[in-house]
Amino acid sequence: SSAIIIGDYSNGNDAIITRDGLGIEDLKGKSVSLVELSVSHYLLSRALESKGLSESDVTVVNTSDSDIAPAFLANKDQKAVVTWNPLVMEILKSKEMTDIANSSMIPGEVLDMMVVNTKT
Repeated sequence: SSAIIIGDYSNGNDAIITRDGLGIEDLKGKSVSLVELSVSHYLLSRALESKGLSESDVTVVNTSDSDIAPAFLANKDQKAVVTWNPLVMEILKSKEMTDIANSSMIPGEVLDMMVVNTKT
């Protein structure tokens, strides 16, 4: 396979958002909603790693991208979500929400590209 187009780097387009002022360290033992096996999953893993934590320290709740913002905003017991824009902007309209980590913290690691199979 070959990458034929590298369109853009994320540079903050993907974010981990918490309510109640929680930081990355505070996610230990908490549920975090995201689209499993997506760039959100990767961002969470890298953020946890930066604080000496791992994915096994949190409970990942697989949530569809169409449901993630309304579900998070409606459930005050849910403390963290990882998603991308425009959902990030929608969630951050609520004053109790904080962007605690985003893709600008891992420059060059999250990018949009087109990959083709060059063997066929």
